[in-house]
Amino acid sequence: MKKYIIILTLLFFIILIIFLLKKQDTSLSPKSKDENKGEEIAKVTTKLFVPENFVLQYRTEGKTKPFLSLDLISNTEGVIKKVLAKKGDYVEQGSELVKFDLENLETELIKAESDYIEKKMEYKAIENLHQSGFQAKLRLLQAKVAYNTAKSYWEKIKDDLNKKVLRAPISGILNDIIDDTGVYVKKGEVLGKIIQTRELIVQIDLNPKYINQIKLKDDVDVECNAQKFLGEISYISFEANPQTNTYDTEALIKNKNLKAGQLCKVRFDLEKKMGIQVSPSVLSFDNKGNIGVKYVENQKVFFQSVQVENITTKNVWVTNINKPINIIVLGQSNVNIGEPVKTKSIGDLYE
Repeated sequence: MKKYIIILTLLFFIILIIFLLKKQDTSLSPKSKDENKGEEIAKVTTKLFVPENFVLQYRTEGKTKPFLSLDLISNTEGVIKKVLAKKGDYVEQGSELVKFDLENLETELIKAESDYIEKKMEYKAIENLHQSGFQAKLRLLQAKVAYNTAKSYWEKIKDDLNKKVLRAPISGILNDIIDDTGVYVKKGEVLGKIIQTRELIVQIDLNPKYINQIKLKDDVDVECNAQKFLGEISYISFEANPQTNTYDTEALIKNKNLKAGQLCKVRFDLEKKMGIQVSPSVLSFDNKGNIGVKYVENQKVFFQSVQVENITTKNVWVTNINKPINIIVLGQSNVNIGEPVKTKSIGDLYE
C-alpha cells in the first residue's frame, strides 16, 4: 500500500512538471515570434534626389484649320463664258479664274477711248487759245465738260471690262469653284472658295488654369504627322467657352504639307519651378489618398506629398520637395510609414 502511494506521488509530480513545462513553453513561444518578427527589418533601396530648376510645360492637343479662307464673289453680272481653273488647283494671286461674256464691251472700249482722246485734244487746244485771248471762257468750260464726260465713260467701260474676269484674290488652293459655262450669275454671287496654304492655324482649347501664363506671340511647339513646327500664339479669347469652360486659343505655324482638320500635339513652356524628376513607379499614396513618395530618414520610413507637374515619356516632374531626399525606389510597397528599414543606395538607375 505504501509502495502504491509512493508511485502515485511520483506520477503526480511528473505530470505536474510536464504541465508546468508546457505552460512555460506556451507563454514564451508567442513572445519569441514577436521578438523574431521585430528583428526581421525590411530592406529597401533608395536613391538621393536633389531638387533642381525646370520649366513647367503645358501639353494638350489642337486641330489645324486654314489661316485664311475667302469666298470668290462675282463683282459683276453676266453670262460665264469660260472657267480657267478647277477645284483643287493651286493658283497665284491675280490669276484669271472665270471669264464672262464681254457683251461687245471691247468694241465699246475702243470707241470710248477714241472719243476721250479727241475730247482731250480739243480741250487742250481751246485752253491754249483762251490763255492767248482768242477763245471765250464759256467755250473753254464747254470743252472741259465734254472732256471730263468722255474720260469718265472711258474709265467706266474699262472697269466694266475688268470686272468681266474673276481673279484670285490671294495665292492658294481652290477649295471650290463653279464649273458651269453659259450660266447667268448676279453681282455678289459666290462662285467658289480659295484657301491660303502657306500658313495654318492650330486651334487649341486652353485650360483656364494656364490662361494668365500664356500671352500673344509666345512660342509653341507643335507636332503633326511626325512633323515638328515652331509656331506662335496669334489669338487668345477674352472669355471662356461656356460649354467647355476653356479659352479658344490659336497658334500660327508655317505650313509644309499639312491639311486642315488634322490633330496635333501642342506644348507650351510656362513658368520655372523647383522640383525633382522621378519614375512614376516610385509614387504612392498615404492613408488619406494623397499622392507622394516614401523616403528614408534615420533608417525610418516617412511620406512626402508631392504635386505632379510635367509628365514626360519616362518620368514625371514633381514639386513640393525643397531639399535633398532619399526616396525609396525599390520595395516601397512592402513597407509602411513609420516603419524602421534597412537601406541600400543605388546609382542613376532611373535616369
